[in-house]
Amino acid sequence: MSNLLRAELVKIRKSKSLKVMIGIIFGFAMFSALIYSTIDNKTDGALSFVVDGRSIFTSSFSFSNNVGIVIPIVLIMYLCVEFSNGTVRNKIIAGNSKSKIYLVNFIVVTALGALYVILNAILSFLIAVIFFDYGKAINGAEVVHILKVTLLGCLMYISLFSFVTLLAMIIKKTGVSVVLYLLFVIVVSVFQIVHQLEMGGVLEFIFKVSPLGQMIVIMKDSISGMDIVKSLINNVVITGMIGTLGTVLFQKIDLK
Repeated sequence: MSNLLRAELVKIRKSKSLKVMIGIIFGFAMFSALIYSTIDNKTDGALSFVVDGRSIFTSSFSFSNNVGIVIPIVLIMYLCVEFSNGTVRNKIIAGNSKSKIYLVNFIVVTALGALYVILNAILSFLIAVIFFDYGKAINGAEVVHILKVTLLGCLMYISLFSFVTLLAMIIKKTGVSVVLYLLFVIVVSVFQIVHQLEMGGVLEFIFKVSPLGQMIVIMKDSISGMDIVKSLINNVVITGMIGTLGTVLFQKIDLK
């Protein structure tokens, strides 16, 4: 598996898409800053969204913001091209098992996606500090909070990348996979709105253990060690379940 993984990483380093995506992330970060700069008040209407540097930084991890939508779509395109150009079929002919191919693709997508997420977070933080009132003194405690937010954000996105891997590896077609992902984003957005209403029982439990619930934790004024432990456990379980399902389904796909 190491040779297969090494080959994928070399291919990514040579790809121009990496540099293009970095430019897109920078562009979206500046665009978001421009949008926030047009808001005069400290609250955004009924949502009571506090527009300061700290909230801009934490909201950069949201699934439904600009980069939160673009990054998974780029990863879907990367995975689906592997099928359209026959790369996956050639890997199987070369003696690689389907489970190994699926795992390597998940590792590569997660590493690449995490790089994009962290880059977006860094740019958002710099913009928040330079162009906006951050809202709090950036001392030792705040630096620790920033690192906690970044850790939780990465954990949250790993679960999302496992879903993106499953979607692209099973559907195999870029257009269909992107449409299905956008539908997923719409459902997520609706679920977030519904959660603002009174919700209990199974739906409340699902929300709390899902990445959506973890986004609420990221937006908290203070993140405890227990919040991190719960997030780690939740994301390991979710990623493991989706990864296992994806591997089983991929084994049944005919690639001829």
